[in-house]
Amino acid sequence: FTDFAWDIDANVSNAERDGGNPAFDGTEIERRFLKLNTQYALNSTWSLLGGAGYESVEDPTLFDPPEGLVWDAGFQVRPNSVSRARFTFGDRFGGSNYNLEVDYLPSPLTRIRARYLESIQTSQGIGFDQLSSLGLGSTGVLIDEETGLPFLPGDPRFGVRNGAFRQERFSAGIEHTSLRNRYTFDIFDEKRTFDST
Repeated sequence: FTDFAWDIDANVSNAERDGGNPAFDGTEIERRFLKLNTQYALNSTWSLLGGAGYESVEDPTLFDPPEGLVWDAGFQVRPNSVSRARFTFGDRFGGSNYNLEVDYLPSPLTRIRARYLESIQTSQGIGFDQLSSLGLGSTGVLIDEETGLPFLPGDPRFGVRNGAFRQERFSAGIEHTSLRNRYTFDIFDEKRTFDST
C-alpha cells in the first residue's frame, strides 16, 4: 500500500564433499550472502528495482571464488493482473549478471512462464533445492509441488559432479490444469562452466 518496498535476503551455508574426485574429497563449500532489495513503484504498472549487498563463495574447485560487493538494478512491469515481467542487471559472481522472469496467466487454469538466471551452483545444491518443493500428491506419491510432476531425485539431465560450476539457464514452459489432470510442457537451455576438470 506504499510506493516503496524493501526486503533483506540472507543466506549462510556450509557443505562438505565426500567421495568423487580424490583431490576434493573432504573439502568444504562455504557461502555467505546478505543483500538489501528495494522496489519503488512509479505507478500501478512500472516499478524500479535495486539492491546491494555482499557475497562470499569459498570453494577449492573454483579458480577465482567470488567475494565482495554485489549489486543489481532493473525494473518490473505489471500491465494487468495476469502478467508480470521482471528484469535486473548488475555485478555478481565476479562479473556482469542478468536475470529475467516473465509470468502470464491467460486463464485461471493456464500459466505461461519464462526465466533466465546466472548463478554458481553445485549438483548437491540443486538436489537440496529440489527437496524444498517436495510434497505428497493426492495418491500419496512424492511430487514436486512447483510442477505437480513426480519427484525425481538428483539431476538426471547432467549427472552428479563434485565441483562447483557457473550456471546460465534459460527455461520456458506452459502448464494447464483440467478437472483431473495437469499438463506441463517445459524447455530449457543450460550452460555449465567448470573451473576444475
